[in-house]
Parts: sequence; structure tokens; C-alpha cells
Amino acid sequence: MSCALTVRRITHWRDAVLIALFAVGIALPALTMLVSWQGDTRSSENPNAAPWPRLRQLLTPGFPRRFDTAFSDRFNGRLALISLHHTIKAVLFRTSPIREVLIGDDGWLYYNGDDGTTMERDFRRVSPLPREELDAIAHGIGQRVEVLRARGIDYLLIIAPDKYTIYPEHVPAAYQSLRQRSPLDDVLDALPPTIRAHVLDLRPALLAAKVDAQLYWRTDSHWNLLGALVASRAISARLHGASPGDPPPPLPRLQSSGTFAGDLARMIGVTAGLTETLYKPLRGPDERGCARDGAGAKIEYNASQNLLYCASASLGSAMIFRDSMGTDLVFPLADQFRKSLWINSRTWDLSVIRQFAPDLVIDEVVERNLPLLAEVGFLAPQSANAATYGQRWLPGQPYYADTRLTDATSCALDEVNGANSPVEFVAAPNAAISARGWAANMDEAQAPVETWIMVGHGARTYSIPVHMGMARTDIVQATGRESLLGAGFRLDATTKGLPSGTYPIEIAWRTTDGWMKCDPARLLTIRAKPR
Repeated sequence: MSCALTVRRITHWRDAVLIALFAVGIALPALTMLVSWQGDTRSSENPNAAPWPRLRQLLTPGFPRRFDTAFSDRFNGRLALISLHHTIKAVLFRTSPIREVLIGDDGWLYYNGDDGTTMERDFRRVSPLPREELDAIAHGIGQRVEVLRARGIDYLLIIAPDKYTIYPEHVPAAYQSLRQRSPLDDVLDALPPTIRAHVLDLRPALLAAKVDAQLYWRTDSHWNLLGALVASRAISARLHGASPGDPPPPLPRLQSSGTFAGDLARMIGVTAGLTETLYKPLRGPDERGCARDGAGAKIEYNASQNLLYCASASLGSAMIFRDSMGTDLVFPLADQFRKSLWINSRTWDLSVIRQFAPDLVIDEVVERNLPLLAEVGFLAPQSANAATYGQRWLPGQPYYADTRLTDATSCALDEVNGANSPVEFVAAPNAAISARGWAANMDEAQAPVETWIMVGHGARTYSIPVHMGMARTDIVQATGRESLLGAGFRLDATTKGLPSGTYPIEIAWRTTDGWMKCDPARLLTIRAKPR
């Protein structure tokens, strides 16, 4: 009896201690918020914590989302807990904790798109592209050819294959393709021969070269330097009219330069256990590139724009519009042109093309983003940016309803009409609005080229383009990224065209892969007699 009583007492104290530890563990992050009100701000996404919503916003549609964002930005230990959870799933169980990344065999990671459906749609090929979408893409490519042809400029579209196209053998068996033809095959077949002649499919060159070397990073969504070199040689051969049967020169030898975790490993939030050897090609003295900027400096890596010169090049001038896959093309390919302008953007500014007057425009797009080629609004005489479109409110959103859209927190609306922006800004109809703020694509450490302010929601949405490129040294200091110096924007417009009412404000900008949208936690109210 005494022994049983002792056991019950020990069990009671053990349970009490476990309950107390559990309660402390649950309460500790909240208690530490009282000591450090700023908490765990998400520096990788936003240098500043989102503001707490005001009580008077309690009944507004955006209150729960604003409160959740502000609380998450301040929840102490949040990042450490997420990192631990992701590490256990990814390293121990080889299961991706996020839908955007698929963990394949032998440590290979694959990008599954911002919506987590890219592999299902483009690799498994559950269903072919609808006929109307194929026609829209084909029409978009044809429009690019015709717009440039009217200006006496040649056009070449470069399709950069996704990693799963070149390395399907590491994709898990559950994702095996259901049909032989890929969306890219369907798009190419939909093009008339005269337009198809302006498209370069890089798949044959990369599939042939993978026998001799690894061309894509295992933990990253991009090709490596050897893959970029193979692609640039194929582009150069096309531009010089080389025979397809000519044997390619051997690939350079490699040298190890440590280890790194690619963008897909960083998206998961795990670096330990998901790394690979960082290597670069060995080049001889006669293989050093000649391309330099106007001041004679070497190429700036991953700049939003590069204007480069190579006096000994055999080709004339070119403008190259690229996404992130085209970053490493600049080093081997810039030497082919006496003058080249590299722009990290999917859209063209026709006024810049007219001023630069290139012999050739190269459009590089990654395979999964083929639907973006259906967008042709920027080819109109009035492009979709503030410089040519004018700062006026337009009904609807600046992107299509089914556009790939990513939520972000890397934006702010700092100032309205010369004063610090309040939570709610009240203006009369047809009144002047002067606003300042910033927006940035933190994943690529780039300031967007095209940015819009949107007000309202649903059918009552209005959009207006803003002027980008204003210097923001505070953002550079907060993030340590000099590439974000031009992340500032300004709006100089009126409320003309906006019906009376209260509108939540959002900021949207175009990226290389789609669009990002950010909530600055601000409201705009239009009423005839401001109180």
C-alpha cells in the first residue's frame, strides 16, 4: 500500500512538472514580447515589423490579416522553431516542409512553383495547355517579332529549360510524366514557321552536354556556370549561323570553391544537410572576358541593368531581357557584342528600345514561365509603367486573374502629401495625392522595375502605376543590400476616377516569375467633405 502510494505521488509530481514546463514553453514567447516588443522581425523579408492595426479597424475586412502579420513579426522564437521543424522534415524524413520545393532522389531539389503545382502541371503533364492559352502564347511571341520588325530590329526568344526537363531521373517516381509531350513542345508546334524561326530551344544542347558534366545545381533552381556556358555557346552558334552538326568545344575543367546551399535549400530554411560543392570553371589568360562597362569596370554580377562594351566582338548591338536564369549568361555572352544592354525584366520599355536602337533583342524566359509570353500590354504605344502610361487610376488589377501571385511584406507607404503616412488617409474627390514609399523583391535582392498601387478589393479595385528608382539609403542600410538603392517610389496624381468610399491599399510589382503583392496596412478614404 505504501509503495503504491509512493508511486502515485511520484507520478503526480512528474505530471505536474511536465504540465508546468509545457505551460512555460507555450507562454514564454508571448511573455518575452512584453520585454522586447519588436520580437523576431523577419529581416529576410522585411527590415521592419508590420505595424499593429488600430482598434478602429477592428471591423474592417483586412483586420485579421494585419493582426496576424504584426503578431508573427514579433513572436519570439518563431524563426528558430520553424527552422527546427523544417530541418527535421527535410534532413531526417526527406520530405519537403513547404509546397514550393520538391525533394528528389540523391539530394536533388526541384522548384514546384509559388503555387506548389508546377511539377504536377509541367512535369507530370496531368493535362495539356488549353488551346486558347497556346494561341495566346503564340500570339504574344508573334507580336514581339512584329513590333521589333517594324523598327528594323531582329528578335530571338531563348527558352531556358527547367531543371526537371534536363534531369528527370532524380524526380521521385510518384511524379513521372503522364504524357510524352511537354507544354514547351505544344507551344513550339503552335507557332507558324516564320515565328518559330525566332525561337531557340536550348534542350538539345543541354541534354547532349549533361553526359560530360553536371549542368544544374542540385540545391538550386538554376543551371550552374557550366550549364550557362553550354547555353551561351548554343546562342552564339545560332547568332553566327554555325552548322548544328559542328562539334562543340570541350567544357573547361572545374575548381572547387567551398560549399553552398542553393536557393531551394534556403527556401526550405535548411542549410545543414542540404549543401553541395561550389565550383567554377578554370579559365586560361586568353579566356578572360573583354566585356566592360562604360568606365572600364568588370561586369557587376546580378545587376538589374548592365550596359557593356567589347570592341573586339564580331556582333553589333543587342538588348537582352532576362529572368534569373539569364544572370550567368552575361559573362560568356556579353563578349559576342560590341555593345549590349542587359535588363532584368520580363517587360520592355519601348522608349528605351527606341533610344538604344539595337540590332537585336534577345528575350530569355525560363520554361515554366511560358504563359507570361501571352502578356503584350507593354508592347502597346502606352506601356504599362508610369513613365508612358501616366499616373491615373485604372479599374481592375494590373495583372491577370490567374497570374502567379506571391504575398510579400517587403514594402511600405511612408509619406502622403508631405507627412508621415497615417493608417487612414482621407482625401476629397479630384484632390491631389503625393505619396512616397518603397518595394523590393527580397528573394532576388532587386528593386522592381514596374510597381503599382492598388486600392479596394474585388470588383471595386483600382490601380495606378508609380515612378520607381528613388534612392533609399535607409533600405540599403537596413538590409545590407546595395542593389536595393533604387527601391523607392513616388506617386504624383489625383483621386479623380475613384468613387467615394474607404479602400484598403496594396502595393504590387512585377517580378521575373510573376507578381508580388504587399499590404502596407494603410487605408484610403474618399469623401466630399473630409472631417
